[in-house]
Amino acid sequence: QQQQQHNSNAKKSRLRKNVSFSSSVTDTKTSSNSLSSESESSRDDYTTADESYNSDAYDTDYFSPDEGDDDDFYDLASDAEDNSTLDSYNSSTRMVRASGLTELLRRVDCQFSSGLEGDIEQAHATLLEAEKTFQENAELLWRLAKSYRNLASLEEKKGNTDLKRSYIFEAYVFAERALTVNDSSPDTHKWFAILSGARGEYLGTKERIASGREFKKHIDAALSYSPNDAT
Repeated sequence: QQQQQHNSNAKKSRLRKNVSFSSSVTDTKTSSNSLSSESESSRDDYTTADESYNSDAYDTDYFSPDEGDDDDFYDLASDAEDNSTLDSYNSSTRMVRASGLTELLRRVDCQFSSGLEGDIEQAHATLLEAEKTFQENAELLWRLAKSYRNLASLEEKKGNTDLKRSYIFEAYVFAERALTVNDSSPDTHKWFAILSGARGEYLGTKERIASGREFKKHIDAALSYSPNDAT
């Protein structure tokens, strides 16, 4: 009887454990199902929110050209007017500068013609200052070559041979620049020829012969452009 009682107690104990385990499993399943249900609900909420989002409408609204301040509007007409005004201003400035240079060169020519030392020196100073602005103007450059030649002549009369030589070589440089800028001008060819001849005085025999050829070539060119120029 004691053995039977022991077996009965052991069986009851196993039953209680099985019931407890089964209850635990059931609770676990219930909890799992609850979580799954909540997850599905969240997914449904997310889907609903995602479907309610209209990306095209949002992007269009965000980048709408109708939004923003009026100051952001780029007025092409106004820009064109500004450019036109600027071009007109630049054109007027060039005309004023050209007109001023024409008057300056006329005054310099008058000073050259006087033959007075003071006028020649003043004309030279005026041309040097103008050259800072009009570095590529052939009319100004050949006059600078002539001006240096005039100074050389003044120094020759004073017996300053070294200074004369220096002025001749300076004159040649400006005559060459003038010819480079405009080789269709009778004056650029004439003064390059004159300075080629004057510089030849300080060159060796071979170089002097070559300088003589340059003289003839450019004198002929000057005459072809201005046949009536007796100078």
